[in-house]
Amino acid sequence: MDNERYDGKVDQVILFVDGKPFLSSDLFWPRPEIVQLHDLPYKNPAIGWGFKFFTGFFENGCHKISIGGINENSKFTVDGEFILCKKPSIL
Repeated sequence: MDNERYDGKVDQVILFVDGKPFLSSDLFWPRPEIVQLHDLPYKNPAIGWGFKFFTGFFENGCHKISIGGINENSKFTVDGEFILCKKPSIL
């Protein structure tokens, strides 16, 4: 992905599972409390976004989760990832 052109603006956020696109969202809302809580020097309020999904969409086992996005047709990724593990259902 091309991180060189990322300027802080986001048109779409993408959730990746094991390196493959899983969900995307272009719904954002103002989050002024983020700027206040972290004493950030931004004049404009920060934005928030979120993902909700059913665990049934994941296979059992552990998966690498990462976040990326699209900015004016340039793709970028956010540094860092985390692991999400799903146990087999008891039912």
